[in-house]
Amino acid sequence: LFHRTTRRIALTTDGEAYYASCAAALEEISAAEACLGSAGLPSGRLRIDMPSSFGRLVVLPVLLRLCRQYPDLQLTMTFTDHFVDPVEEGIDLLIRFGGLHHAEHLVARRLGRQRLVTCASPEYLQAHGTPQTVEALAQHRSIVGFRHGQ
Repeated sequence: LFHRTTRRIALTTDGEAYYASCAAALEEISAAEACLGSAGLPSGRLRIDMPSSFGRLVVLPVLLRLCRQYPDLQLTMTFTDHFVDPVEEGIDLLIRFGGLHHAEHLVARRLGRQRLVTCASPEYLQAHGTPQTVEALAQHRSIVGFRHGQ
């Protein structure tokens, strides 16, 4: 690739061709990196589905801040409390409570824990009595949330 003498070094014909190819390749790489520009920043469309109340009260404010921080990120948010097949619905991210009973093919990460509680106002308990067993709850008027038939 080189002609060398004690006073000078020069490229051979093959060396010149090789150098030109390498220089062109480096220019292509630089151009490709320049096209990426802000590729390290979130951008594009992301479809998210989450439980109604939790999504609106907890997740939505976080996602709105995220949109302000990354204006090239386009979020489509839906709020459902039933099982959704993300592949059929074209959803990129699901937020759900409980296990993955219907979703063995999905990749999942635990975001946190949810503690379920049973509660009543003092006025209700005074009017209807305090249940002493789980079975006694069936005799009371209630607003109930179900998860996976429980």
